[in-house]
Amino acid sequence: MELDKGYKVSEINEVEVWNSTKNKWWKQQWTGTFVKLLDFDGNEIRRSNENVPTSIYDAIENNIQKFTFPTDDENVKYIWVGYDDNPFTSSLILSDIRVFVNNKDIVSGLGKIYGEIETSSFKEAYEDDDTEYEKNENPEQVLCDGNLVLNSTYGGTRKNYYATERTSDSNWIKIKLPKAYKMEDIQKVEVHAVDGGMGWAGTFVKFLDYTGKPIAKSTDKVLDNGKVSDDGSGSDSVSSKMKKFERFENIAPVILEKEKRDFGVTPVPFKSIGIPN
Repeated sequence: MELDKGYKVSEINEVEVWNSTKNKWWKQQWTGTFVKLLDFDGNEIRRSNENVPTSIYDAIENNIQKFTFPTDDENVKYIWVGYDDNPFTSSLILSDIRVFVNNKDIVSGLGKIYGEIETSSFKEAYEDDDTEYEKNENPEQVLCDGNLVLNSTYGGTRKNYYATERTSDSNWIKIKLPKAYKMEDIQKVEVHAVDGGMGWAGTFVKFLDYTGKPIAKSTDKVLDNGKVSDDGSGSDSVSSKMKKFERFENIAPVILEKEKRDFGVTPVPFKSIGIPN
């Protein structure tokens, strides 16, 4: 739809989209729907923080979806954890990923809905009672369930992890944050491995924008021998190995011009409100 005039992005508090149809088939068609703000030339300048759930069941239950939009500096939408070139032919094997804003883990409980967590591949996953996940059960959710691998001597489990397929190339986990955040608001990213070693050798963290483009990366990484420091220290639990990533550097400049960031909202039906490719 085309608005009556141009508005600043900051002036648009919220967009509400209603889907009151009673037909379940039609209700299913808006799974994943999101909102774009376009400038006068039809170029995208903002994408909503929210989207209609990608779960068909959740989408059917949803009659009204409210959409808000990030500010200029709220540009971190995804957290990427992995490696681009592992010195071994290995799986990426992780027990938990935690992202902290205001001392709160903002990704806790994510992964139950399809699309919240993407991975390079899937080999196997186990939840905290040693039950193996099937591929159609959103096994990625184990990465944000808050449980860690602990030695059975201490009442823990040896099977609480997600493993990708073995490769000597890139293996990764990509988590969609609940909303876009300022880079400086993200205090740290904690990555927990099972036993350390080659299952996470070379692992580092990237911040991605809403298009999936990298905008920053951690200044350090897990060593190529799988240790988190030269002496192998850094564990905060009995058996799991943990690496804190607290420093990040920009790897992509912001290239949008001021006037294109602030003005112009002339959406076109099914382009401004739609389902991601």
